[in-house]
Amino acid sequence: MASIQELFHRLQNNKKHRNDIHAMYRDALTTEKGYREIVDEIKTLREKKKRIEVLVRTRFQRELQRLDDIKNEMQGDTTQLTDAVLTQIAQGKIVKVRDADNNSYDPILKVNFKKSDEK
Repeated sequence: MASIQELFHRLQNNKKHRNDIHAMYRDALTTEKGYREIVDEIKTLREKKKRIEVLVRTRFQRELQRLDDIKNEMQGDTTQLTDAVLTQIAQGKIVKVRDADNNSYDPILKVNFKKSDEK
């Protein structure tokens, strides 16, 4: 089995290759005349869409504020849930939850790395 460092380097290398291929693809698209015309048309339509969204947003200010409040509440609840689940797992307990339809859910743990200041 590969070490954590080897796996990390392999992931970084594959991300670089992926980004290089995406860049080549984008360059090829920008050289196509028909593509540029469609992109310009899409830009115009997006501007029209944005004006309509702003108009509707002004009508729904109260509902959108409530939506933001719900989003913040959900973020807080998610943090609390994560902390509680990690505590239970650290104590060696099995964690399962059920929804309103009695479907069972298992926790999924995910590890991400953030670039550190340390060299």
